[in-house]
Amino acid sequence: MTRPLLLIACSGNKLPGTHRAIDLYQGVMFQVLRKWMPREGAPDVYIVSALRGVVHADTRIATYEQPMTEERQQLLIARGAELALFRGKRFDEVFIAGGAMYRDVAEVIVRDLIAAGVILPGAPVRATSGGIGEQRGQLGAYLREIEARTLLPHYKCGDVLVRRVPLRAPNGDTYTAPTDQLTLLEDTNPAEAARVRTPAEGTLLVRAEYVGERQKIDRRWRTPILSGQFDNVDLLHNYVLKGGQRSLI
Repeated sequence: MTRPLLLIACSGNKLPGTHRAIDLYQGVMFQVLRKWMPREGAPDVYIVSALRGVVHADTRIATYEQPMTEERQQLLIARGAELALFRGKRFDEVFIAGGAMYRDVAEVIVRDLIAAGVILPGAPVRATSGGIGEQRGQLGAYLREIEARTLLPHYKCGDVLVRRVPLRAPNGDTYTAPTDQLTLLEDTNPAEAARVRTPAEGTLLVRAEYVGERQKIDRRWRTPILSGQFDNVDLLHNYVLKGGQRSLI
C-alpha cells in the first residue's frame, strides 16, 4: 500500500526530556502539522534534523541543540537517504516543508528514494517556499487537501458517470426531453481504490453531451456535445455527494 511522504524540517523550539519526535518539536510548522493532520490518508512523516539526519515521527529522541549550518547541511547531503529507515514502504507523492537549507537536504533524500524505488516513478513532489508565514499556510493547505480527498470507484472509458434528472416544467410536469449525461473518456486508476486526483494533480477527461436531438428549452438551444476536462473535485461533488443525479453542464 502506498501513502504520501511528508519531509518536514526540525525546529529550534523543543520540549525538555525524551519524546516522540513529532511531539518533541514545538515550532510553528509542527503546530500546523498537529492541528491539520488528516484523520484518513495521513502522510508518513519524517523529520529532517540538523543533528540526527532523518528521523521518523514516531521515534523517541531526547531534546538537543544543533542549528543547521552549511557544514551540517553538506554532511547531511553527503549522507543522503538512509534506506533502512524506509524499508518496506512505498510513497506515491512527496511534500517537503521547511526552509531552503532543509529543502536542499530533503531533495537529495527524495532523489535517493526515487532511485531505490521507495518513491514511485512520476510521483508528484511539492515543497514550501517563501517566508515562514507562507510556509505555514502551504503546509496547512496541503494537509487539508488530503483530508478533503475522497475515494472514487474504478470506472472505465465509456462509463456514464452522471445523468441529469429529467427537467420539470413550471407547472410541475416532467419534460419528455432527453437528459444530459457525462461520459468518461479515460480509465480511472484502479490502484489505491482510484483515489480522486486534486486540481494540482490533474483532471479526468470527460464528454458532456445532450442525449438525443437538439431541442429548444426555455427559449435556449441546448448544446448537443461539449468535450473537455473537468475538475475531479467538481465531478465528485456532482456524482458521489449528490447521488449521481446531476451533471456538470
